Amino acid sequence: MNPNAHFTDNNTAVAVEHVVLRDRDVLREAQRWTSGHRGPIVDDPETLATADLSGFITEVVKCGAVALAATGQASDAKELERMVAEVGEKAAASAARAAELTGQAAKDASAVMTKTVDSAKKALAEADANYRKEMATTVNAATANITDQINRLFGGSDPELVARLKPVLEQFSAELSMKAAAGTQELIATATKQFDLNDPTSPIAKHTAALDARQHQMSDMLMANHADLAKRFEEMTAALKVREAKAALVSMTPRKGESFAAGIHRFMEPIAAGLGDEYYDTGAMVGALPRCKKGDGLLTTADGTRVVIEITDSQRPGWSEYLDEAERNRQAAASLGIVRAPEQNGGETLRVLGPRRVVLAFDPDTDEPDLLRACVLLMRAASATVVARGGGEQLATATEKVQSALTKLEKLATAKKSADVIRREATKIDKSVTDFATEVELILAEAVTALTISAEPTALAVVGTDVA
Repeated sequence: MNPNAHFTDNNTAVAVEHVVLRDRDVLREAQRWTSGHRGPIVDDPETLATADLSGFITEVVKCGAVALAATGQASDAKELERMVAEVGEKAAASAARAAELTGQAAKDASAVMTKTVDSAKKALAEADANYRKEMATTVNAATANITDQINRLFGGSDPELVARLKPVLEQFSAELSMKAAAGTQELIATATKQFDLNDPTSPIAKHTAALDARQHQMSDMLMANHADLAKRFEEMTAALKVREAKAALVSMTPRKGESFAAGIHRFMEPIAAGLGDEYYDTGAMVGALPRCKKGDGLLTTADGTRVVIEITDSQRPGWSEYLDEAERNRQAAASLGIVRAPEQNGGETLRVLGPRRVVLAFDPDTDEPDLLRACVLLMRAASATVVARGGGEQLATATEKVQSALTKLEKLATAKKSADVIRREATKIDKSVTDFATEVELILAEAVTALTISAEPTALAVVGTDVA
């Protein structure tokens, strides 16, 4: 069983079968759509009971989908920016922490190494002292033992041999002690030198230097990675901001050129003032439709007649649908679309899309405002025929005159197009005449120069004759 709102079988549409909306704002807005288009609020129960709200539901869903999409894009952009910011912060924190840990590890290793060296030096010094003490004890014991043995073997009342051998034994003992002490001292000095951090040739100093170099290398690598990550983060942030600014600009003035729209507004204001009407720049204002800014300008007369102006500097398909939505958004009965060049208007200066819809190619920088003024007058009159309520015969006459003027306006646009072609051809002819005149002047100048040069030898001959 399908739910009340579901996709169709081919997933190309959304089907709503039975959905009840009890929201007060929705009900109030729905009372404006009893005729299929937005209008005044209707309170008649019979009209409300028979009203077809399909158009209203379609517009509500469409506008809601656009709003949800825009909100989702903004949320996605903010979430992406937040994630990028968190990545940058975590990367910076990790780089700083890694550098700190690396430095601390190097310091700890150096401290351990220094402590080890000190312990080794202390152990060597203690070993040296113990060795000297034991050596002295051993030598003295050996000397005493040898002396006792000699006394026992050669002793007597007058041990002359013992007396003679005693200095030799004492000298041997002293030399042995000195040699042992010197060898031990040399061994201790050599071992101490191996652990001396102040000696750059010692293995422990070389190992410590290698650790320091490795620590600096790791710190430099971490800082370089952090700098590269920070650069990428800045580039991503800048790109994100540019995308958000571009999206905001497009949402404010979709597919429009600001200078072009401003030029049209400058022409429309004096035209409206000359007719006793009011003209408003509504490009940044939301109209009757929710969150809709279609309709860049609005011409309003004293009797309530409204003509909406839609301006774009690019080629736009679907002008009829676009102007229809602009009319409903600004509550106007007629509309005038304006582009810069005929190429943006299907190659035509003027296109009539209906009795109250015209698209005009007009460049405010080069064109005269006559055709623009005529189009404004025509759309103003066409809108007035819709606003008028009484006088059926007069209204029919006015409608007939508007249709006649519309036909004349098309002929005027054709004549203007021909005049533009003639003007361009005349410009080409004028340029050709100017170029031809310039070439003639150059040829005449060359002829005068040639005559002057040919006359110079004759003049010299005459002067020579006079001197002779």
